[in-house]
Amino acid sequence: MGIQVKSTLIIGGDPLSCKIIERLNKRYQTPYYWNIYGTSKISTEEYEAEIISDGNVKVYEEYVSRSPEIVFTIPLKIFNEKRGETIEILNRVIDSIGGAMVNFTIAVYQYTSKSKEEIMELSNILRDCRIKTWKIMYFGEIYGEKVDIGVVFETLKILKEDCMNIKIPLHPDEKRSYIYVDDAARAVLSRNIHMEEGAIYLLKDVTISNRTLLKRITELIGVNGLCKINFNENADRTEPPNLPQPKGFKPKINIIDGLNRTIGWFEGEYGPIQVLKNNNK
Repeated sequence: MGIQVKSTLIIGGDPLSCKIIERLNKRYQTPYYWNIYGTSKISTEEYEAEIISDGNVKVYEEYVSRSPEIVFTIPLKIFNEKRGETIEILNRVIDSIGGAMVNFTIAVYQYTSKSKEEIMELSNILRDCRIKTWKIMYFGEIYGEKVDIGVVFETLKILKEDCMNIKIPLHPDEKRSYIYVDDAARAVLSRNIHMEEGAIYLLKDVTISNRTLLKRITELIGVNGLCKINFNENADRTEPPNLPQPKGFKPKINIIDGLNRTIGWFEGEYGPIQVLKNNNK
């Protein structure tokens, strides 16, 4: 197989990688797409991408060699489930790049009990390689239309199931950073965030507690005060990693507008959230 055209290579298989492809399509670009997680399979009717489906290592190496820009998306919960496989692929990509001039971005999101340690683990792998222009972008919680993972989506699922008696398995005072998926994809492709050797950034719109998030969501749905919300006071608290924020980027979609869009998409896909016990029973 001969790959003739240079293009951006997206490695992932999650909602963020799909949104990045969508943005590249709006720029009239057709990226290469390597779905390593097998979760978010893009629709060829919605997106244009050259799918890497051959399992031959030489094929992957050829795509890497033809890509001046590579984006590797890593949702931390999927990373924990497929850690060995993900790190193996990351090392394979790094070896294929070698000392070539490639803009390499790892886009990390979601919270775990060891978010900071996992980000440092990824950065240590990159520090030991020959790639000069790389950065890690950490987004905290990504939410939005077609984002079917994360705290916002899981909360809407709980509300849909039983809006009268909400059980949230999180500490009410735990704080998390949030950014709308369109802004996250825009940040990944932004030329205003300079590539440096060893740059690690936090990109966010807001940092709010789980209690505040639930209040905002229930207010927008119109059920605030009508339902009982039970948090887990014994749950561990994971605080946002203390990382610098780039000066060259500002989100366009605030938390209220973003949640409004997300709720509209969710109810269109799964049905309205109503103040009824056991809504789906």
